Amino acid sequence: MKTMKILMLKGKGNCGKTTTIKKVLDVLLKESQMIEKETAYEPDCLCVLLYKGLKIGIFSMGDYAREIVAKIDEYAEKGCDVFLCACNDRFVTPLRKMETYECSMLIHKTLCDTSISMEEANDRDANKIINQIYLLSV
Repeated sequence: MKTMKILMLKGKGNCGKTTTIKKVLDVLLKESQMIEKETAYEPDCLCVLLYKGLKIGIFSMGDYAREIVAKIDEYAEKGCDVFLCACNDRFVTPLRKMETYECSMLIHKTLCDTSISMEEANDRDANKIINQIYLLSV
């Protein structure tokens, strides 16, 4: 088993995966240092942060299975401790790749309905992810 931990936010297209990951990034940036940022992927985010001793790779382009798998390998080679990514529900290959990494976690995107707004769903999921990252940092 490999040592990088993967946190994969999985959900349908246009359900708020990228927005949620950007919320996580905004919170982490308050207590971290940006080590690397690729701007070619904007408005998605692709960067590496140093947060409480953890090297965290972030990739929000969840609608491209090959890119997700390639970035998992790339960020493992860069020595990331954690890789946070989005993944569309349709994809199997990124899930298989994730399963080769120890202690990885699949987070199902909360969907909005009549009882919860999109913003509240994104906030809930962002908090789940931030809590997992915090637990890895202590």
